[in-house]
Amino acid sequence: MRHASFGGVLSPAILALILSAPPAAAGTSLHFDGVDDHVTMGAAPGLGLAAFTVECWFRWDGEGAAASSGVGGVSAVPLVSKGRGESDGGTQDMNYFLGIRPLDGVLVADFEDMATGLNHPVAGMTRVIDGNWHHAAVSYDGNEWVIYLDGLVDGTADTGGATPRQDSLQHFGVAAAFDTAGEAQGCFRGAIDEVRVWNVPLTAEDLWSRIDEAIGEAVPGLVARWGFDEEGGAVAGDSVGGIDGTIVGASWSADAPFDASRPPETPVLVGPADGEEDVYQPVTLGAGLEDPEGDSLQAWVYGRIHVEDDGPLSIVALPDTQYYSCECRNGSLATFLAQTGWVADHRGELGISFVAHLGDISDSGDAAESQWVNADEALSILEDPARTDLSEGIPYGLCVGNHDQSQGGPDAPTALYNQYFGVDRFEGRSFYGGHFGDNNDSHYVLFSAGAVDFVAVFLEFEAALSPDVLDWVDGILEEHADRRAIVSTHYMVTGDGRLSAQGEAIYEALKHHANLILMMGGHIDGEAWRSDAYQGRTVYSMLADYQFRENGGDGWLRIIELEPRRDLVRVRTYSPTRDEFEEDLDSAIVFPHRMHDAGFTLLAGPIDVLSGEEVGVEWEDLEPGTVYDWFVEVSDGRLTVGPIWSFTAGTQRPEPEEAAETADDVLPPDTHVDGDASGDAGEDGVEAYPSTGGCSCS
Repeated sequence: MRHASFGGVLSPAILALILSAPPAAAGTSLHFDGVDDHVTMGAAPGLGLAAFTVECWFRWDGEGAAASSGVGGVSAVPLVSKGRGESDGGTQDMNYFLGIRPLDGVLVADFEDMATGLNHPVAGMTRVIDGNWHHAAVSYDGNEWVIYLDGLVDGTADTGGATPRQDSLQHFGVAAAFDTAGEAQGCFRGAIDEVRVWNVPLTAEDLWSRIDEAIGEAVPGLVARWGFDEEGGAVAGDSVGGIDGTIVGASWSADAPFDASRPPETPVLVGPADGEEDVYQPVTLGAGLEDPEGDSLQAWVYGRIHVEDDGPLSIVALPDTQYYSCECRNGSLATFLAQTGWVADHRGELGISFVAHLGDISDSGDAAESQWVNADEALSILEDPARTDLSEGIPYGLCVGNHDQSQGGPDAPTALYNQYFGVDRFEGRSFYGGHFGDNNDSHYVLFSAGAVDFVAVFLEFEAALSPDVLDWVDGILEEHADRRAIVSTHYMVTGDGRLSAQGEAIYEALKHHANLILMMGGHIDGEAWRSDAYQGRTVYSMLADYQFRENGGDGWLRIIELEPRRDLVRVRTYSPTRDEFEEDLDSAIVFPHRMHDAGFTLLAGPIDVLSGEEVGVEWEDLEPGTVYDWFVEVSDGRLTVGPIWSFTAGTQRPEPEEAAETADDVLPPDTHVDGDASGDAGEDGVEAYPSTGGCSCS
């Protein structure tokens, strides 16, 4: 990615100036109470920019208050901004905004454009609710947003060349967002330090050049810098542009640590060569490891019998289809058929392994069998071996919604649902796990997306408020602790992103399970997204329901795409009837989730390694002629995952004709990892070896 900066990226000469600028003396930061503390710089026309980078160090202590960047923008706790939501199509529009979205704790940014006043938001994907200091930056080059967290790209968005409102009369501020009258909205809770504004879009390399230092004097492209090093008083001095700020209520606090650290470099293959055949056993797996700061490292080595590239991996969620089934509110069965038909026809292309119906299959429960006939026709497409090229069709599960119940509530009759989608329909299918009680109102499904195994639980509307049902789900997640868990109920998330009473009950009952990753629901018209953290793990929850849009929902559905090697999950919103994607921040979501080791066995680790050394592990008892995959992950506190390498195992290495002259010429005896790719590494650990030596593991 190339960013414009004086006609291109920052030149080596300019970078040299940045690097040579003396650091500011150690000082202080500002702490904000999350109620009404802030720093305001007034209208500050010198900070009105069309291309820019805004950066700061921050420690978010949670809570605070959100500000809105306008219709179609973001609702976020402000870090640094020049404006907020006020008007559209004039100088009362916002120039730029950087903040933290409270529902999931990720960085977000936004601007309103000169031509239309429309918002152009972008979101990161990594939670920052951890009480630690982080570095945040956002850059815009006239076409692309880039969000950086701790020096790494965390989110991007293409605006199509929109120009930010650089002549905005709205005020610039820190820890709050301001309108043209200087009225504050939102408030950050925590500490902020070293705020910088540049009139050029910086790259990651530019940021790293001085990310861990306070800049003490002006450098090219830097138009304002507040170090918050005064240690007292009510003025925050701008050491570069003279745009001093007025401190309102904030208190002086300890300086930011300025301790950003790059992750380790990608492991470099030592041997065997990728694709090498007839590799003698025991096979020594070797990789070179390097850390940019020379930090000590830990490494892990994983292996498996070779698996062909899975290609795309996807799950589809179908929100409320009630108006398609009843053919009311301009909905039609044709739309329902288009949804499931699209899923079946694109199963191979997108790797669709599962479909989750989020409830309200029908509109009238037991009162209108014709609606169930329609739903049966549509969902039967997923079961068609000829259409899906699968003997059992595509695995799927369904939530019973309130409109699928005769009178509402978990004790209401669901006779027609169970007549058409009861236990008898699914029992005997390999993916069907079982059900609660004597019907199929709550049930679970087992499926796999490539090497990633899942258990998906579906709970009847309001059933999650029953302790017996939650105990049943608890047992399922315990029994299938080796599978990632998705739990769906019709009403999981409210329209403003809170957990419903049912969602709260599910989360509290299941959050202790390390395999719970996603909760889904519909019921409330709209889209919402949140994340909740427990003991260092994150559970993501989403609402998707389009029933009150045109034509009973216009066929909108969710595609959940898995990228195991990148540890990413992408949620996209698509309509087969319109053949278009919806791209706003509530419709296009990305979140991290560790999957890169799915299907692999840990052969050895953690192994302590010095930067510049090689890590080596012996792997033996392999099947000759069989292809094996392996990779290395390495950490200095931040993880880097290496590429997958492969080799074909040969026979045992021939015995040498003569004994080695020195102990350094051979590996110690009994230092190996068994070739069972589903087994464990040896009990005595693994020793890393330098580039001139060997390795041992047992």
